Amino acid sequence: MSKLNKYILPFILICSLFFLWAFLHNMNPILIPHFKKAFQLSDTQSSFIDPAVYLGYFVAAIPAGLFIHKWGYKKGIIFGLILFAFGALLFIPAASSHEYFFFLIALFISACGAAFLETIANPYA
Repeated sequence: MSKLNKYILPFILICSLFFLWAFLHNMNPILIPHFKKAFQLSDTQSSFIDPAVYLGYFVAAIPAGLFIHKWGYKKGIIFGLILFAFGALLFIPAASSHEYFFFLIALFISACGAAFLETIANPYA
């Protein structure tokens, strides 16, 4: 197996991660009017979705860099995927509780996972 063929599959898998955080960012404008209607929010209250996501990026970017420095790319990607999935799964209890704040926490945790993935995938690719 040549050296080029050895890296094709990991490169394709890493590039597929770009769709995960694109999904996160394209989901936000869709969520705003639905949350506004479901929770009877004002424009200001409904606009907290974007800061929740970007705060997750702000908080998790440097720890992601430190994480890959200590444990490597593979474990960093796995941890980022777990964090992203955990945030996505938190939508289930947030929907059961019907609390807007829990949705913001779920989005924040998903964004932290996406920040890990972006911080790791960009230099890896």
